[in-house]
Amino acid sequence: MKNSEKRQLEKWQERLDRSSAAYSAQLQKIDRREAQYSGSHELKPTTENDFKKGGKLRTTNHVWNITAENIEAMIDSTIPMPKVTPVRKKDERLARIIENMLRNEIDRLPFEQLNDEGERTCKKQGGVGVMVEWDSTQNTHETSGANSVRLVHPKRIIPQDGVKDLRDMDYYFLLMPMTKKAVKERWGVDVDKEGEEKPEMRGEGAGRAEDMVTVKYAVYRNKDDSVGTYVWVNDIPLADMEDVQARRLRRCKKCGALELDNAIMLEEPSYNGEFPVGSEQRKPRKDECAYCGSRSWEETAEEERTVTLEELMGFGVKKEVIDALSAQYGPVVQPMAMPGMMPGMEQAMPGMMPEAGMLPEMPVEQEPVEQEIKIPYYKPDLYPMVMWINVTAYDTFLGESDCDKVADQQNTVNRMSQKILDRLVKAGTRIFLPADAHITSDSEDNVVQRVTNLTDLALTKVVDFSGNLEYEFGLIQQAASEAQKVLGITESFLGRNDPSAQSGKAKQFAAAQTAGRLESKRVLKKAAWADIYERMFKNMLAYADERRPVHFQNEQGRTDYEEFNAWEFLDVDDAGELYWNDQFLFSCDDASGLASNREAMWQETTAHFQSGAFGNPQDVNALIVYWTAMERLHYPGAGDIKTLLEEQRQQQMQQQAIMMQMQMQQQAAMGMPMGAPQGMPQQGGNMR
Repeated sequence: MKNSEKRQLEKWQERLDRSSAAYSAQLQKIDRREAQYSGSHELKPTTENDFKKGGKLRTTNHVWNITAENIEAMIDSTIPMPKVTPVRKKDERLARIIENMLRNEIDRLPFEQLNDEGERTCKKQGGVGVMVEWDSTQNTHETSGANSVRLVHPKRIIPQDGVKDLRDMDYYFLLMPMTKKAVKERWGVDVDKEGEEKPEMRGEGAGRAEDMVTVKYAVYRNKDDSVGTYVWVNDIPLADMEDVQARRLRRCKKCGALELDNAIMLEEPSYNGEFPVGSEQRKPRKDECAYCGSRSWEETAEEERTVTLEELMGFGVKKEVIDALSAQYGPVVQPMAMPGMMPGMEQAMPGMMPEAGMLPEMPVEQEPVEQEIKIPYYKPDLYPMVMWINVTAYDTFLGESDCDKVADQQNTVNRMSQKILDRLVKAGTRIFLPADAHITSDSEDNVVQRVTNLTDLALTKVVDFSGNLEYEFGLIQQAASEAQKVLGITESFLGRNDPSAQSGKAKQFAAAQTAGRLESKRVLKKAAWADIYERMFKNMLAYADERRPVHFQNEQGRTDYEEFNAWEFLDVDDAGELYWNDQFLFSCDDASGLASNREAMWQETTAHFQSGAFGNPQDVNALIVYWTAMERLHYPGAGDIKTLLEEQRQQQMQQQAIMMQMQMQQQAAMGMPMGAPQGMPQQGGNMR
């Protein structure tokens, strides 16, 4: 390892150690929250008697898990739908395409599972990380790369010491468990002899696995405000990329040709890196440079791409951009070589060409040559991590944890449950006898007990210990009620009998009041998903070179198709400078929560139909509009019913056309003008 590489490794190791030490208290809380949600049997010590011999905590045999009960009641299974608003009016069509593309991505990616896991982790820990990356390995026959979205548990995120907002951090760390084989395939570094440094990243109590290692990522802002990464395992560097979001392409080490240019295949390799004159296309071998035949490649960060106007037109760039570039980069005139001379002959045969003036003057032909235009590659320049916060809290990296809010109440319930169990186990019948009594007790019924001394019988006393549990049960109920109040949950919200609500309207009001207290959680969830959608769009803009098909529902309720083409976002300003248009506002549709409740939407739509909002309920056109709306809401069989109604309408129109044609034929046979009402005399007839 070189000295510069060693210094770089030591720098990031020192930063990680410092940040981990400052974040250690929060890491301990994370483990405690997970145990509390899972129903831990340990009791929080309040007195010396709460410790067993050896300093271990006392446990309870019975847990009423009010923590999980209340958190599960607040789980929101809906995925906020994207809403894209253009900054400029002329970009409304592009905003619609972005929105439809994101909805397609929601269907493609496992967002239901991600949302379900994220909801619970966010409420337990106060926040969870969502990583939005571009996976270049997801290739099809027509596309290269795709968006990848995954959750990152807060235990695996180490923030920069002293900074609480991820967007303000100079750097942060990720500790990801990976197999040694995966490390070898991704970075090409053999770590087979390395051990797993932090097995607890796979879960509390996890032991060291032979095939696992802990990969450490440092994600940081470089001097150009771009995003860089440094990756290592133990003391072995894996990757050091100052601009990880730059377009990275492979170039030939020998001639510097891009791997993308291998689409132009030559008849024979050109060892000087130039196109041979008159060469025909040939198909090179895999990983072979089409220019020089070399098979040695290196990955480079590219800032721009060189294209021609004709290529831009084929890419689908907007017409106004093409017109502006045509005025700026028109065709230029380039002199052609003299007849009989091959290009490069003068360099190839030095000293063999006649001197100036030895040959007769010949006219030099000229041809227009299209200039090449340099197109900058787009970069998102955003951290790929999005923090999904539960409830904001002052001076904390994660938000407020619902487990922390009810930790005391959960401990009280556990302690009282154990006390009740102890009292019930110890309860029963006690027989008090004189010390010298000769009476034996037996658990069987109808046993004859013989008494030799009546005095012993008189001194015998039987006492039943049932135990009074009224106060313990009362305290348990009080603690459970406190937990609900702290989290803002009512009995009506849980669907239980609420004695405070005496009517159905009162129950609806109580449930709505609870929903209002939980609104801040929904607002922060929508804010996180809006950031996720923004990064997904910018990844597509930066790395999706091909046209991507997008399907959507049109105004008639039918499935229609369009394309997401990143080249449509290439624009030019008034100064003639090219730029990528990413000026769109990302948010989440406020109606997505109601739209997710299909039964309620079915009822609302049916009520509007019956009230005549779609027209006369008996009219077939109104029925088609109604069942089109029901099909959009995924009502079972709505599409089939709509098809039958459309066929019925078509038959009615055909019957009307036939009847009109027959009527016109009758009028023609009677000598009446076309379209004249039947029973009216012809013009010029005698009227008596």
